[in-house]
Amino acid sequence: MNRGIVTRRLFPMLVLLILVTACTAPGTSIAKKVHPKVATSLTQFVNPFVGTAEGGTQFGFTGNSGDTFPGATYPMGMVQWSPDTPANLPGGYYYPDTTIKGFSLTHFSGRGCRAYQDIPFMPYVGAVTTSPNVNPALFTSTFSHQNESAHPGYYSVALDASHVKAELSVTQHTGYGQFTYPASTAATMLINAGGSVRGNTNSQVQINSGANEVTGFSTSTIGCGSSTYTVYFAAQFDRPFSKFGTWNATSVQPAGTSSTSPHSGAFLTFDTTQQQVVHVKVGISFISVANAALNSTSEDATADFATIQTAADAAWNTRLHSIEVTGGTDDEEHIFYTALYHAFCIPTSSTM
Repeated sequence: MNRGIVTRRLFPMLVLLILVTACTAPGTSIAKKVHPKVATSLTQFVNPFVGTAEGGTQFGFTGNSGDTFPGATYPMGMVQWSPDTPANLPGGYYYPDTTIKGFSLTHFSGRGCRAYQDIPFMPYVGAVTTSPNVNPALFTSTFSHQNESAHPGYYSVALDASHVKAELSVTQHTGYGQFTYPASTAATMLINAGGSVRGNTNSQVQINSGANEVTGFSTSTIGCGSSTYTVYFAAQFDRPFSKFGTWNATSVQPAGTSSTSPHSGAFLTFDTTQQQVVHVKVGISFISVANAALNSTSEDATADFATIQTAADAAWNTRLHSIEVTGGTDDEEHIFYTALYHAFCIPTSSTM
């Protein structure tokens, strides 16, 4: 990529993002060390939590935060697998919140209205006897920032309620989840196809227990508009389900394999008494379930979680080297490369 072209195209956006970043960086500290040359790894300077809390003046906007999200995403990738918190900010995550509702697959970074947050996954330990649509608070969890981390292409957090460690990574069209449960016969994963932040006009889940797979779709209303869109998903787990079921609005169907309504979801239970780690690979598409499954199987189909995480970091490092700066302090490098990172979160690939 021509660095001069990139500089001209991104400069106005970077100026704005750097202004916002300087006052909305949770957990950052001031450092004065000057870097005389370009670092080999530029992802070390990115703080994905920047823009998730209120900062200084409003910079011409109606809100003080940057409406960003801290979760795992690929450079202009289709999947933005990130936690959602109760404040319901446009980015889905508000740093002062202490509760996570779920980890949805799509987000819009930096936009001043709520959008996407489709198909949240949520680990849970226990039997599902009440529809999450009726009592969503039952399936949320508190968390601490001390047990949370984010890096380009990677996010992790320990959930207090279920004692599950959730780790997320991505390829361009696929999310990779690694969930470490306590030893239990009731280790459960909720997939809320009807959980989009702006509500759903329709949603569907289909459980194929023989293939350890769940597929479906979510239809919702685009942010800042009235048009609808549909996102399809195909989730492939690395182990069999010991139990499964679905929900539909107010009712729960134990052993159900299909549900279609504006409020549909699936729950899957695993026996983690011997092996506590559950992996899932989720492909998405704005075209069809078949395309979502194709994305899932075609992008690093046999790679493990650590390999996917390393590849995502490498992709971001390559992208960040589009603009190389020298002479700044640690703090200035963090501000600049975090702003550049956010510039490459949007637009996203949506053609497959």
